[in-house]
Amino acid sequence: SMPLRTKLESTGDEMGYGRLNLEMQALLIKHTTRKVVWDLGAGDLRHARTLLRLGAASVVAIDKHPMPDMDPRIQRVQSYFRDIHVEDAIPVAFVCWPQNTRLIGLIEILSKAEVLIYVGSNLNGDACGNEELFEYLSTREILAYVHDEANSMIVYGKPVDSPR
Repeated sequence: SMPLRTKLESTGDEMGYGRLNLEMQALLIKHTTRKVVWDLGAGDLRHARTLLRLGAASVVAIDKHPMPDMDPRIQRVQSYFRDIHVEDAIPVAFVCWPQNTRLIGLIEILSKAEVLIYVGSNLNGDACGNEELFEYLSTREILAYVHDEANSMIVYGKPVDSPR
C-alpha cells in the first residue's frame, strides 16, 4: 500500500471546480479503499482516476457522454441515469458537482448506495444539485463534512428515521 503522503496530491482545476483538498482525499481513502465506487456523472474520468489512486478497488463510471478508455479498473457505462437499473447494493456512490436541473433516475441509484459522497458548491449563488436531490440527502445520516472555499464534501451513511 502506498503511504498516505504520496497518495494525496492536488486534484481538480485551479478554479476549484471539483477540487479535492487533502482532508477530502483522506475521507475518500477512509470510505472507498478496497470498495467498488460508482462515479455518477463521471465526465472525463478525472475523479474516477483519483478514486483508484486513493484505493478504490474499481470504479463504475456513468455518464451520458462518451468517456475516454483508460484503465481496466474503470467500467464505463454511457447512459442516462434513468436507464440504469440497480439490483444489488452499491458500496459507495460518488457525485461531484451535479447539475442543478432534475436528473431523472439519480435518486433511485443513490438509494442503493451504502455510502454516498457528495462534492459541490452551494454558496455564492452556485447550486450543485436540485431540490429533489437535497430532499433525498436530508434523509441520510451525515458521517463527515469538509468545506473549503471551492467545494464542500459530505459523506452520507444509512437512512435516518426522519429527515433533518
